Amino acid sequence: MGSGIPGHFIDIISNVFKTSRIENLYSHLDSNRLFHLCQTWPSLTTLRTARYEYSPADIPPDALPQLCHLEANTRTICHIAPGGPIETLCHVGEVICWKNDFELFASVVRGCGTLQRARVNCRIDSEDVDILSAFAHDALRFFHLRITLDDRRGSFRLTPSLVIQALPSGALALFPKLEVLQIILSHVDFAIVVDNLNYGEVEDALMSLIPEGHATLHQVDVDCSFYSGAIRFRAARHDGRWHVKTVIHEGPESSILTRFEDVLAGHR
Repeated sequence: MGSGIPGHFIDIISNVFKTSRIENLYSHLDSNRLFHLCQTWPSLTTLRTARYEYSPADIPPDALPQLCHLEANTRTICHIAPGGPIETLCHVGEVICWKNDFELFASVVRGCGTLQRARVNCRIDSEDVDILSAFAHDALRFFHLRITLDDRRGSFRLTPSLVIQALPSGALALFPKLEVLQIILSHVDFAIVVDNLNYGEVEDALMSLIPEGHATLHQVDVDCSFYSGAIRFRAARHDGRWHVKTVIHEGPESSILTRFEDVLAGHR
């Protein structure tokens, strides 16, 4: 449903389908029109909004009592996710780690006790920011975390220590039910030094950070993405043993990004 639809057509659609049990809505509408429809359809279980930035209109906290799967920007997630039975959360746009809304956003994600699958996009300005631990969660099973290194706020060299810093020691223990973790580190300059990266050193370090006693975890990906491709370090458990391999991806970053459908299905 596109953003160019006049307001009176929204009213017509709303009235025609008011008694219908609409469960799935994918919309490009602005916030006022979107939430007008949302309040018409309390039966919604899946809501997807493609708009990156807008402030959500006022919507009662109990307007979407059955909403389980949500794809939206930072402000919308913070507005309508708290208190709901959210199982799938896909983040549109980015949340900036040095701005005030980061901790609010992280606390909303942590507070979704029913959450099982999430995709989150963050932008950081320092190698020392522990993003993963900020989203610690007792129930999360599939977590896809994209971290963009802001090239306007510093220079970043692709080194084993930078790659492994995306997965801090002890962080996986904060996700006791996690099954699959994908972390994407993204920076345009990674392509310049990719040939000098010691893959073996990264693989060894990744193995050392995975707790042997984690009952559910079976796959950890750390991807280093740049404009023309990506390097994937994948740790996977087979027959009770962990194995790590490096895979080179060619093509745009979109080839490794997790789509809403992937998150909803619980895999990548």
